[in-house]
Amino acid sequence: MNASNDFFDLVHKSGIESTVYLQNSFAGLNAFFVWISVVFDPGYSYIFYFPLIYHLNRKTGLQALWATAIAEWLNHVFKWILFGERPYWWIFENKHIWEAANGSIPNLTQFPITCETGPGSPSGHVMVNSAFGFVFVNGIVRKAGHQWLKVAGWSFYSFCLSLIAVSRVFIAAHFPHQCIAGLFAGVYLGFLLCKVPIVTLGHKLHLMIAFGMVCVTMGTYLCILMIGVDPGWTIPLAQKWCSRSDWVHLSTNLFYMFWRYMGTVLSVTFCLLSESYRKSSTARFGHYQKAALIVLSLFAVMMANKLISKSGHLVIVYLSAFGVHLAIPYLVMVFLPPVVSKVSAKILKQNID
Repeated sequence: MNASNDFFDLVHKSGIESTVYLQNSFAGLNAFFVWISVVFDPGYSYIFYFPLIYHLNRKTGLQALWATAIAEWLNHVFKWILFGERPYWWIFENKHIWEAANGSIPNLTQFPITCETGPGSPSGHVMVNSAFGFVFVNGIVRKAGHQWLKVAGWSFYSFCLSLIAVSRVFIAAHFPHQCIAGLFAGVYLGFLLCKVPIVTLGHKLHLMIAFGMVCVTMGTYLCILMIGVDPGWTIPLAQKWCSRSDWVHLSTNLFYMFWRYMGTVLSVTFCLLSESYRKSSTARFGHYQKAALIVLSLFAVMMANKLISKSGHLVIVYLSAFGVHLAIPYLVMVFLPPVVSKVSAKILKQNID
C-alpha cells in the first residue's frame, strides 16, 4: 500500500511541477488558456455545437449529441470509481511532500474556472471533446473527396485536443495523466460510436440505453456509499482550498452532470417518436432555411439555458438543468423545423402571388 501511495504521490508531484512550469513559461497566455477551457466546456456541446451541427447534417449532429451524453455518463462513473484528485487542492492537502523536499510549496495560480467540484480523473473536458470531436470529424471526412481534407480534419482535431489538455493542466484543474486518460477513453468511445451508429437504433433501444445509464449510475453511487465513502467527498476540498468562494461552481458537480445528460438522452428518445420529427427529418431544407434554423436554434437554446438556476437550493439547480436539457433537443429537432418550413412556404407563396 505504501508503494502504491508513493507512486501516486510521485505522479501527482510531477503533475504539479508540470502546471508550475506551464504557468511560469506561458504567463502571458493566461487569458488564452482560460478561454480554451471555456470554449470547449462540455456544456457547450449541448447548447451550441449540437444545434449548429444538427442543422448542417442531422445524422452527424444527432450522433455527436449521443457521443456527448454517453461520454459525460462514463466520465461521471469513472470519476466516482477512480477517486481522482485535483491539483489545486492536492498541493495543500499534501504540503508535507513539498516541505520535506524544498521547505515550501510552489506557487500555483488559480483562475475563475479552476475550482471544479468533482473528482479529477479522467478529465471531462478532454474525454467529452474527444468523443464528440471524433464523431463530428469522422462525419465530415467520410464525405471528403480529397485526402488532404481528411488529413486537415484529423490534424485540426488533434490540435484542438492538445490545446484542451494543456489548458486543463495550465489552470490547475487536472493532472496530465488525467487528461491522457480522458483522451484515450474519449477517442475509443467515439470510434465505437462510429462503428455502431446509435441514431439508427429504435426508440425502444434508446429507452433501454437511458434506463441502463440510470441503473449503472445509481448502482455505482450505492456501492460507494456501502464502502463508507461520501460520493461528494471532493466538494468540501473545493470549498476549502479554492482562492475565492465565488469560484466554486455548482455546474461542475457530478449530480448536475447527471441531470444534464439524462435530460438530453430522454428528450432525444421521445423526439424520435414525434410525428413532427419524422416529417422534418425527411424534408429538404435550402441554404437559407438551414441558416435560419441555426440562428433560431442557437437563440432559443441560449435563452433556455439562462433559465437554469445558478444558485439557491441544489434541488432547484438540478431540476432546472434537467428541464432545460429536456427542452433543448425538442426545440432543435421537433419545434423549430416545421416553423421555419411553414414560414418559408408562406413567404414563397406571397412572392409568387
